[in-house]
Amino acid sequence: MSNRLWKAHAPAIHIPEKTIRRMTDAEFWDFMAQMSPEKATFPFPFYRGPSGPLFITATGGTITTNGNQKIHTFTSGGTFQVTSNPSSRTVAALVVAGGGGGGSTNTVGATGAGGGGAGGYTYNASQAVSVTSYTITVGSGGTGGTTVSPTNGAGSSFGALISCTGGGKGSDYVSGAYHAASNGGSGGGGNSLAAPGSGAGSGTVNNGGGGAGNGSGGGGGSGSAGSAGSGNNGGAGGSGTSNSISGSAVVYAAGGGGGAYTGATGGAAGGTGAGAGGNTSANGTSATANTGSGGGGAGTSNQTGGNGGSGIVVISYQYQ
Repeated sequence: MSNRLWKAHAPAIHIPEKTIRRMTDAEFWDFMAQMSPEKATFPFPFYRGPSGPLFITATGGTITTNGNQKIHTFTSGGTFQVTSNPSSRTVAALVVAGGGGGGSTNTVGATGAGGGGAGGYTYNASQAVSVTSYTITVGSGGTGGTTVSPTNGAGSSFGALISCTGGGKGSDYVSGAYHAASNGGSGGGGNSLAAPGSGAGSGTVNNGGGGAGNGSGGGGGSGSAGSAGSGNNGGAGGSGTSNSISGSAVVYAAGGGGGAYTGATGGAAGGTGAGAGGNTSANGTSATANTGSGGGGAGTSNQTGGNGGSGIVVISYQYQ
């Protein structure tokens, strides 16, 4: 049979591209020899398509899989290195900064303290990446107030592609003076006696709640602003955002609840993982690590604020 007739009349042999790509050259030609009706008399060259991986390959972080997705989770700084990307595929990327610390009340009879604001939150389902190394930064959570003021959360980043600002600290009463909340990814909760005005922090994402009466505001969250205090009650933290990039739904970047004055109730956490405000003479609770949520503000009378949750960076892509 001539080469021309073989090309025109030989039956088509369908071999999945994925199968071919995994063969060595010797295995490929042996397979074709067995499958060909002319036992390898087909003309050369035979086009087998491009070789190499079909999908992104990369290293860095803690690597898990979920179905066809490979997931790189960074709970501390590291390097995400893309070693190949043959088809210019994209990744899904979640970047959450550290949450702000809740305020304290290191004196008897002070008003409640403000809840910490959530760290900045960014999710991109189709982030372009190149074959290169990306430095991953994961921000720490802010410390809750004690005999000193709380601190803001620290920022997180995915190289130069995505960056988020840490959450603002809550308002407090320290060393005989009220201090306003700070700005941040989301602002910290304020207090009506903190200068200036309600003392609430503003946020790149959402603002903290203001103080009202003797109740302090909740920190802002990625989903909504913090609620203002009401009477002697603390305001609730702003809502967080649920994301399933890790393979299961997790609430990230929720605001901490504001602390309460005597006989009242602290503000609720803005979502699972955030800190709640302290009731009357109770400490604010701390946020869960790697959620980027804010810590709860302290109740009145020598109480401490909760710590903010540290941030996280998660990168996911199809690998098979």
